[in-house]
Amino acid sequence: MATLLFPDFIPPTIVSSNISAILEFQRSRRCPLIVKPLNEKGGTGIILLPYKHAKHSNLIQHLKRMTQGGHTPVLAQVFLRSESRKGDKRLLVLDGKILAGYQKKPPRNDFRSNLSIGGTFHEARITPHDEKLAAAMKPYLHDQGIHFTGLDVMAGKLLDFNVTCPAGLTEAKVLYPRLGLVEAWVDFLERLQPS
Repeated sequence: MATLLFPDFIPPTIVSSNISAILEFQRSRRCPLIVKPLNEKGGTGIILLPYKHAKHSNLIQHLKRMTQGGHTPVLAQVFLRSESRKGDKRLLVLDGKILAGYQKKPPRNDFRSNLSIGGTFHEARITPHDEKLAAAMKPYLHDQGIHFTGLDVMAGKLLDFNVTCPAGLTEAKVLYPRLGLVEAWVDFLERLQPS
């Protein structure tokens, strides 16, 4: 939920356990929503709630299960439909600076690009906007003692912080074997050690 601290960088988002509030948020935006449980990872439990969901009562039932009948909050976010087939970009950020980034593309017939469910990873260009985003996150990450993180971005919008298992060094080393990513991480850890 730390992404909510950066409203200028995220897609329109609501966190609620109230199904009516989530559906009203959707009606006001007139678009599909991505709905995520707050206690999962790797794409588990994420659903796409179409804007015209009258014929998708099973999705509403799933939303009721996700919120445990309105007792457990979920994150609902505007679906960036135009970018969804391209997937999202993982930015590996060390001490506020981007080490590398790669594109995660979804498998056929899925909107999620998580590698754990069949997404693929590809080279990506780091943009000035990516650098600006990482710089904006740096004070918060530093204050929280988070030195290494994976930021997921799509269409220039921050989707997620990955802090407990940021993942991505292995994939980035495959794509960019000459970058010395692990060496940069080890060097940083050594600098953290008291003299």
